Amino acid sequence: MELDERKKIVKKIKEGSRIYALDNVNKKDLPRVIRQMFEKRGMSITNDALSEFINRCGEDMYLINNEIDKLCCYKKDLDIKDIILMTPKKLEDNVFEMIDAIFNKKEDRVFRIYYDLK
Repeated sequence: MELDERKKIVKKIKEGSRIYALDNVNKKDLPRVIRQMFEKRGMSITNDALSEFINRCGEDMYLINNEIDKLCCYKKDLDIKDIILMTPKKLEDNVFEMIDAIFNKKEDRVFRIYYDLK
């Protein structure tokens, strides 16, 4: 989406703010780009935590940026436990877990996932 540079409001916004371009990154470069995003914020992340982070966020750069901002407020040195605790799973993952729990007749797990989804 492009901003109309001729409008006064756009000029005012540009004066007093930072603008980030969150372009899509190819899958091969994604781990490197995400690690750089963490490092720019003064954070470190282990390799297994980075893999889990990518599994949970996918390739959506807007979501990735928001999750990194959230994690930045939590802790500076991240491991896989932190990612599991603070980064939500993709909705599709929860739905499949819920179906498995239904077939295995684990009512407590079904309701826990249901409330998470809700």
